[in-house]
Amino acid sequence: MTDDQPTQAVEVLDRDQAPTPEQIRQLGLHPSPSYMQAIELGHVIAASQLVPTARTAARAAVVIMLGLDMGLSPSAAVTGIHVIEDKDSKVNFVIEGRVLGALVNERPGIAYKVEESSDEKAVLSFWRDGEEVGPKITWDQARAVRAGLWGKGAWNKHPNEMLRWRALGEGVRIYFPEVISGSRIYVEGEIDEPGSVREALEGPQPPPQLADEEAEELRGEALEIWKQINQLNPERMTEGRLVAALRKAGHSHTELRLAVRRLGEGLREEEAFQEAYSALVESFGEQVAKDAAKVAERRGSMPEKVASLRSAYERLTVGAAVQAEPIEEVSDDDE
Repeated sequence: MTDDQPTQAVEVLDRDQAPTPEQIRQLGLHPSPSYMQAIELGHVIAASQLVPTARTAARAAVVIMLGLDMGLSPSAAVTGIHVIEDKDSKVNFVIEGRVLGALVNERPGIAYKVEESSDEKAVLSFWRDGEEVGPKITWDQARAVRAGLWGKGAWNKHPNEMLRWRALGEGVRIYFPEVISGSRIYVEGEIDEPGSVREALEGPQPPPQLADEEAEELRGEALEIWKQINQLNPERMTEGRLVAALRKAGHSHTELRLAVRRLGEGLREEEAFQEAYSALVESFGEQVAKDAAKVAERRGSMPEKVASLRSAYERLTVGAAVQAEPIEEVSDDDE
């Protein structure tokens, strides 16, 4: 890594969004395929605005990665793991009890049994390889009162479920920590959140989107530029990322114009890259161009990649010219 790469990292990454696969490659990083999948899906889910607790790509990607560690599919993760802010403005991850129960049931060799469940008490036993692994976990009204939970939010509406899920969460952490991969994650009803898990923190509401003629024209212009970029390099920006970018900028004409300008700059960079690549193919063949492109991909930014291709073209041109120069024969008189 060069000395100037940390500065490039600050410029490449959007603070309000998760980095894209292209941005990660620009930083010279090589994360696992599951991480890349989480990043890409995070942008799609955030752009859809269908999941209240995943309104940003970064938040959605983190939840997906946490779910993958526990064996959850991305869709199960974003609907079953919630991001909740407590009284001290600390962000916590909360998994729904039904999802945690399903994770235990899907694991071979382990199981839990609900020995007793009512609005006043829940008793659960935990089993591994057919044998009970320890004392039963009991949660009752007295424990919930001491914990400051009884009568609040979902505890007031669904005491039966809350007691059962609280016992399940305690048992999993004690007897089956592998189920949650050792993560610091709470179970539904375990923290004093504002309201129930089903009323999880949605975060600040975005400002209203502009719908006037100028805004629609700017969105249309952005779409046309994106289509041209996509034809040159489909990996540069997915449609989901375009939608997310326009939604983020959609409350301001200035921000929309800035988004269009950035897309235009991106298009010019892609055109310059393709032009340099085509020149190499035409003069030295496709394999040489591919080798030069691989070297260029290690550069941090697109302008640097273009410069790398042009430099390769110049070096090869000079080398070809030197090889083409005739070799003068030395006569006996010259000796």
